[in-house]
Amino acid sequence: MKSCKYCDRQWPDEVSVCPSCGGNEFEQLCNNCGNAFEGMFCPKCGVRVGQEKKICPRCGKMYYSHACPDCGYAPGVQQGEYLHTPYMPPQPIQTVQKKKSRTWLWVLGWICMYPVPLTVLMVRNKKLPRWARILIIALAWLVYLAIGLSESGT
Repeated sequence: MKSCKYCDRQWPDEVSVCPSCGGNEFEQLCNNCGNAFEGMFCPKCGVRVGQEKKICPRCGKMYYSHACPDCGYAPGVQQGEYLHTPYMPPQPIQTVQKKKSRTWLWVLGWICMYPVPLTVLMVRNKKLPRWARILIIALAWLVYLAIGLSESGT
């Protein structure tokens, strides 16, 4: 049902112009609670515009929802079954711990004793020929020892 905004008379949903006053602006009337509203759903009870009422085969009450509010009958649901899933409280989200970065070890190694990380990198590097890797490692250790010996003599 809907109600004309000008003369307040009620008309079926199919009417687009008020037969009484000729107005073409209407408010929807909820078939369930009688509330006047604009839009597709009643803000008071949630019934959709034009929704047909159902008659409960168990108790005879008229209703608009999926299940009868008095006896709980719902078409297609066996007796004893739940119409809705029971409420389950939200579970806490488990966070995956990140693998700890060891970048600080590499930085400390390069600052304090640069030949150690250089040696590790050269041993893992398979792109350079073996003789080049050994040469770079030996030179790095010689430079490191030369710096260490020159500082201790001053």
